Parts: sequence; structure tokens; C-alpha cells
Amino acid sequence: MRVSMLLAAVVAAALAGPVAAAPVSVTVNFPAAGDSWCGTDNGVGTCGTLTSGGFSGKMQDAKDFVTSSLSNADAYSFPAHFMATGVSGTLWVSGAATNIVLDVGLYAGEQITLQDFVGASLIPFSFTFAPTSLFTGGPFSVVLADNIPQTNPDAGNWVQIGTGSLTFTGSVPEPSTWAMMVAGFVGVGFAGYRASRKSAAVGV
Repeated sequence: MRVSMLLAAVVAAALAGPVAAAPVSVTVNFPAAGDSWCGTDNGVGTCGTLTSGGFSGKMQDAKDFVTSSLSNADAYSFPAHFMATGVSGTLWVSGAATNIVLDVGLYAGEQITLQDFVGASLIPFSFTFAPTSLFTGGPFSVVLADNIPQTNPDAGNWVQIGTGSLTFTGSVPEPSTWAMMVAGFVGVGFAGYRASRKSAAVGV
């Protein structure tokens, strides 16, 4: 009985106690050489791979995108159990358009809007979001949210994305937290084992 009560206390402490987490920030270059893109140029769709120091192909239609490639995992290394709660940084953007809307990040609604944009510039941004698990090689994308109005029939209106710098902020559970949780689950298992042994003995 006393053992069961002790185990129950351990389990309660493990599962109900506060979760200690160490703040962590991770900076990556995105998009990196080897990442994938799909775009549209004057109605013709095409896809390719980003080269070092280069830009994606032209993007004109909604859902054209640049995304980190799973085969490029070394470029996106995150600590184990990393829970991100925000991202900030810059994107290289090149283009010519009256209205460019880019979905950036992990959730819908995180957008960069550029009005009357011509040229190439580092565009800063910053977003916060609900805790989200990020893992090495996990995807991160920039997606064109809407069709870009085609106001220039000769040269077209478009946007291209080049390598920028992104800093993800979040936390990683500290070792003591994992030890407490493991102790709790072991306690649950041991308590169940003792209960089944006791039931078996009574039935004999």
C-alpha cells in the first residue's frame, strides 16, 4: 500500500509539475543552395533548384513557392525536441509588381506584403506563433499567396526569392524535465505490474 502511494506521488509530480525549458535560438540561411522552387513565367510553369547565391525562378501565380528540401537537411539543423514560438529575419526579394503577398513560415496569416515593389532588397519580417516542433530537415516555405496583377504586358510582373537569414526562437526541455517524465512513466508501469501480480495471487 505504501509503495503504491509513493509511486502515485512520483507520477503526480512527474506529470503535473512545471516543465522546465531552456530558451534556444537557431539561425539558418533560407532558401539555401539545393532547395526547390516552382514558379510561373508568362503562363508557363516551371520548377528547379536554387543555386548558391542565386534566386528562384519567376513567380507570378498563387501557390508558386520556394521550399527547403528534405535532401538538404544539413542546411537546417535544429536541436532535438526544439519547440519554436517565433521567427524573424530577412528574405532577398527581387521583382517588379504593384502588389506582392508572400506567405512566410509555418502558419497561414504570416505574410509579407510589398506594394509597388521594383528591384532587389533584403525584406525584414518577424512573426510569433503557437509552439511548434521543428526538426532537422523539416520543411520551411515561402508561398505566393495571390496572383500578381499583370500590369506590364511587355516585361510582366513577378517576384523571385533569394537566400536570406532566419532566426527561430523557442525552447528545448531541460534534462531534468525528461528525467522526471521518465520516472513518472516507469512508476506507472511498475504500479500496474504490482497490481496485476496482486490480482493473480488473490485468484489462486
